[in-house]
Amino acid sequence: MKYIRPLTRVFLFVVLVVSLFLVVPAGMSHAACGDPTSSGVVGGISCGSSPISATDGVQRAINLLLYLVGVISLIVVIVGALRYVLSGGNPQATNAAKDTILYAVIGLVVALLAYAIVNFVLTNFGA
Repeated sequence: MKYIRPLTRVFLFVVLVVSLFLVVPAGMSHAACGDPTSSGVVGGISCGSSPISATDGVQRAINLLLYLVGVISLIVVIVGALRYVLSGGNPQATNAAKDTILYAVIGLVVALLAYAIVNFVLTNFGA
């Protein structure tokens, strides 16, 4: 049990690094184009024919964050299940494991509601 907290920190660090590799190159490629409406190849980077709108950028970021929240939530549920199985009948450990699973599910529901609200706002009030 004492190894769960350091492993959580390592996992969050890995998720952060991987997400930076997924998000940063997309922004860097448009920044390298100079004029985002130009097409062609500049410096070995293919510039698209149309820029990404703010609405598309927000939706992509929200989708990425929702994916990450889903993955983290699944891992936390698995950790809670392992804690439940390894509790050995100890009522305090069993309740802590149940709370872990419950909080992971609540976090996932909150993330899905946030996704729905953002999509509603972008669809109805977006540019």
